[in-house]
Amino acid sequence: MVVCIAAFGAALWDVAANSCAMTYMWPNYLAVPVPHAAWGTRPSYSLYLYREGRSDGGVDGVRGLPVLFIPGNAGSGKQVRSLGAQADTDLAEQAGQSGSAAGAGAGAAPELDFWAVDFDEELSALSGGDLAAQARFVCKSIPFVLSKYGAAPPGLIVVGHSMGGIVARLVASQFCRAYDVGGQDGGASRIVAVFTIATPHTGLPVVAGRCRVSRACVSALSPFRFLAPTLARSLARSRSHSLRSSFSHALPLLRLCARGRG
Repeated sequence: MVVCIAAFGAALWDVAANSCAMTYMWPNYLAVPVPHAAWGTRPSYSLYLYREGRSDGGVDGVRGLPVLFIPGNAGSGKQVRSLGAQADTDLAEQAGQSGSAAGAGAGAAPELDFWAVDFDEELSALSGGDLAAQARFVCKSIPFVLSKYGAAPPGLIVVGHSMGGIVARLVASQFCRAYDVGGQDGGASRIVAVFTIATPHTGLPVVAGRCRVSRACVSALSPFRFLAPTLARSLARSRSHSLRSSFSHALPLLRLCARGRG
């Protein structure tokens, strides 16, 4: 009995110190209306522009390199807040360290505009049809986002979490051109980088044969083959990776891409 009590007490009170770092945020999600009827996409899908702590300017206030976040199985586009909030914090800290004059110079961290698609928490890991529908929506969303940046739109970075990384790979390859009406590439040629977080690159949970676009599903299992020269990076590939750590590692790479497009 004494041994049992001692073991229970050790399990209850011998708790390791919390090593997690907090990310504080003040999220604002600006819903961006999209023409579902014209696109032939599901009305339950949404497109958001994320603004940390403010909602000024709306889509007319975009000024940096666009980053499109794609959520995973049963995920939410609003998970983009982790990236957006940390990027805003890092930008503010750099400006404070270097001074306002230097912060506005060539050495300043480039600004990033965070966009996100939302699939109403669909179970894309269990349905090839959902996976294809999501990829089609992203194919339509990328040119739509780039159109908000004037006559000479910048490139675009795609960040996919979990199954969202598979969608990102489909969109950055031949999916849009092969399965979209009119043979358009869905802006795939404008994607400068693809970052995936905890994505099952070694195999899809869905059965490819049941996917309405089985050839595209199968191609997603092959090595990275993109339509244009694209930087690809996979993060959080093991249980020891924390999601916040992955975001922190991704942000410098995102800004490096932004400088390369400047």
